[in-house]
Amino acid sequence: MVNKTVRIDSAWVTSFVLIQHILDRKLMEQLGLSITAYRILCILRDSSSMFCISEIARKLGIALSTASRAVDALVAEFLCENGTQDASGDGRKSLVGITSRGTAKANSADTAMKTTIANIWRPILVAEGAKDLLDRVISGSAFSVRRNGVVLADNARLRGEATYVFAICNRVISFTESVAVFGLTLPEYRILLLLSEEADPIPLRDLAADLFMWSNDASLRCKGLFQRGLVSRHPLPAKRHGLCYGLTDNGYRAVQDATRHMEAELSSQPWTSDGFLNLAGCADSIVRHLRQFGDMNNILRQI
Repeated sequence: MVNKTVRIDSAWVTSFVLIQHILDRKLMEQLGLSITAYRILCILRDSSSMFCISEIARKLGIALSTASRAVDALVAEFLCENGTQDASGDGRKSLVGITSRGTAKANSADTAMKTTIANIWRPILVAEGAKDLLDRVISGSAFSVRRNGVVLADNARLRGEATYVFAICNRVISFTESVAVFGLTLPEYRILLLLSEEADPIPLRDLAADLFMWSNDASLRCKGLFQRGLVSRHPLPAKRHGLCYGLTDNGYRAVQDATRHMEAELSSQPWTSDGFLNLAGCADSIVRHLRQFGDMNNILRQI
């Protein structure tokens, strides 16, 4: 099967960042679980096997220390249990399993995730003529939605896998975080990517709003990029208070190199062969839908 070529733009990355953040916050609010803890529970529940912490870290693509802290917290809450200890005494190789209480927690989290995903996607799918699609996903009914011959969604991919959308978001985010090899953080990359799409400098306030970032956070990150020669800084015209930012030649090269790297990596993945639910094609719609609520706090109240 030939994979589709992934093309990355600012709305595309922003949509995945937003979805992951919304799911993370909602899960913590409703069930007191972090996304990392939830994913660990899902791995243990769905495999019906015990895993050592190092294997869990590898499967999730997270640091060993992060996995270890999350597992310790789950054991303390009786959601996981320790199995056979490794003879060497290396805790990373000790087996961890899920308890019945942990299974129930993971199942409750599945429902919370699906409901949140439905709230994000419903207005978008209504516009696509698929008004009841996500209600049918939650109920387990069969469905298939196509646009221009491309499958937008079907239950062959979503049935029985409540974490599908988050799993895709997490995979995409994990790849976008590979910009670290180019000396960039993900927020810095998102700023450069947005600036690369505009012919003129962008006021800081507009830049922060477009990326759903707090103004102070965007200001600090732009200041750092300016000090490294990746963005230019200009006063706003007509004596308006504030600054606007544009891309320097070095900044343009940096964002192009990082983007080409990620596009190649993402295009080579087997799960991009179907356009991963065509989420990339819905990116603009997702961002427009969420932007109507304003800042992240309002988004979380509305979703």
